[in-house]
Amino acid sequence: MQFGVPRIGCDKLPGEVAAPADQRATKCGSEVKYLLEPAAIVNADVSKATAMTSLTGGQEVAVRSGPT
Repeated sequence: MQFGVPRIGCDKLPGEVAAPADQRATKCGSEVKYLLEPAAIVNADVSKATAMTSLTGGQEVAVRSGPT
């Protein structure tokens, strides 16, 4: 979600400390402020993650959930 709030500068938002996974977080870009929703997937949901190159040459991560 993106907001145009010119009077609230990045110096007024919480710092670069990661918010708990079940809470919203804020992040500043070069001229954009972001309000990020809580994480949909957390470490406990992932049993294995593998980085790879896709068939089109891009980078991707395959994620497996459940027991290993």
